[in-house]
Amino acid sequence: VYDGFFDEGRMTDGRISYPKAESECWFEGSFTNDQWNKGKYKKGPALYEGTFDNQRMNGYFTVEWAGGIRYEGLIRENKLHGDGEMSFKDGNIAQIQGVWDDDTLQKSSWLVMRDGSTATNYDPSKGKLVGSGVVKVGQSTYTGKWD
Repeated sequence: VYDGFFDEGRMTDGRISYPKAESECWFEGSFTNDQWNKGKYKKGPALYEGTFDNQRMNGYFTVEWAGGIRYEGLIRENKLHGDGEMSFKDGNIAQIQGVWDDDTLQKSSWLVMRDGSTATNYDPSKGKLVGSGVVKVGQSTYTGKWD
């Protein structure tokens, strides 16, 4: 169901909803050749905001998922890909900046824990800090190299 403006018979700005979807699903924003262009896409508990290419997410996006998880960064072909920052409402990790590939965090350049501690160069695949980096806990700072 579309509610919005048309230009020469094509959707330009408005909201399209999909009432037969299993969960709440809609797009609100601008259209190019009747395809989503720039705006917000809601699917179930997730809300995506950015620029679409043939109704696929490509470019810089802000994403909000259920449970207070938020991502700001690059997406390619509907998957987290490239530089981005994810924040968490709950859990030990408050914020993580890094590089994603195919929806998987490859390397974190900055990690902020719930208690305010920070670390650089965390490798999620190894579950530890790698290379040269800095860890701050309270008033203490450690600069060094990890294997």
